[in-house]
Amino acid sequence: MEMSNSFAKEDCLIRILDDDQELLEALEFALTNKGWACKCYSDAETFFKELDPQQPGCLLLDIQMPQMDGLEVQRKLEKLGNGLTIIFMSNYGTLDTAVKAFRGGAFDFFKKPIVPEELFAAIERGVSKDRARLEANFESSPAGKLEKLTDREKQVAGDLTQGLPSSLISEHLGISERTLERHRQNILKKFDALTLQEFREEYGKIKK
Repeated sequence: MEMSNSFAKEDCLIRILDDDQELLEALEFALTNKGWACKCYSDAETFFKELDPQQPGCLLLDIQMPQMDGLEVQRKLEKLGNGLTIIFMSNYGTLDTAVKAFRGGAFDFFKKPIVPEELFAAIERGVSKDRARLEANFESSPAGKLEKLTDREKQVAGDLTQGLPSSLISEHLGISERTLERHRQNILKKFDALTLQEFREEYGKIKK
């Protein structure tokens, strides 16, 4: 999924992982009526197989599940470096379980049966947090840094990656070497690079 530095509601996905099929269907119906895109999972294996780490949203996660419980799912997401916002749901939520969930970075924790409006409000806040997380990740990525460049700086950057001497770049772009040097310094600054080699390495990570 191509990232941009803003997300619309329709770009977001509410993932629901719970082995209670009735609850999955009820939540999907309610959230779809609220304008959210939803994806339901009854097992963790399928959830991880289909997980897109670049798609903003949140995860409604049941605590008690066979094979892999909610806390184990949370730990695996952390191990994968995925900071997806998690809202826990539980029939048997104990204080100890809630503490473990929050220590692991949970955004919220609901004991079933859940008051719908309270859950919807938590989802709005959680998705907002997840958007901010992905926007920050994008801005610090090579592709995000490239977006900070002006059109002229992008032209200069393209030539700099080819290892061309300043005289040839100046001639190619029709600018003075002094102007070229100013663009070069701006590019290095926006890419947080101290040298041209560092810049080229960062630029090389951008997916074309």
